[in-house]
Amino acid sequence: MKKFLVLFFFVIPIMGFGQIEKPIKKGNLIIGGTGTGNFNLIEDSRTDLIESKKFEINLNPNLSYFVFDNLALGISATTGLTLQKDNNGYSLGIGPEMKCYLNNGVFLKYNYSYLFGHSETSKSDMSVFKAGVGYAFFINSKVSLEPALLYKFSSQNIKSFERVIYGTTVPELSWYQKWSSLTFEIGFNIFL
Repeated sequence: MKKFLVLFFFVIPIMGFGQIEKPIKKGNLIIGGTGTGNFNLIEDSRTDLIESKKFEINLNPNLSYFVFDNLALGISATTGLTLQKDNNGYSLGIGPEMKCYLNNGVFLKYNYSYLFGHSETSKSDMSVFKAGVGYAFFINSKVSLEPALLYKFSSQNIKSFERVIYGTTVPELSWYQKWSSLTFEIGFNIFL
């Protein structure tokens, strides 16, 4: 009985999923987007104390066109919100995107974005490159849910605003940062 249940609930739906006609053909469009969220504890290297907590959420709508079977090129926008004590901010950006789908649902994704950011204490411009692999779960022949694991490389020029902290004026400062991370994102796409 257990074997029958495993067969019924896992194997048969997977076989059925494999039978869905995937719309990854030349001339089709993808309209959709991805979302990511992360929570960071920021440590001050001068004191080895946790300086602050930061929550970020990003939504990335995109539009792509299949130039060849399995290969879609497009454009992706980026909107981000950062919540941090005394330093909330936002970011807006745009850039090209490429996705290569394999017939088994696996896809490779490459994305570059140029972003402008603004917070209560600074403004910045940032370049972000993401590359990784994901899997397209086709709910039907027109809709997919696409989790992906991506390597993300970011570089950022930051300019802080002059401000007064505890009665002392802190002048404008400019600096450069770069960092890399692994990012998990979930996409939702409609194929036309």
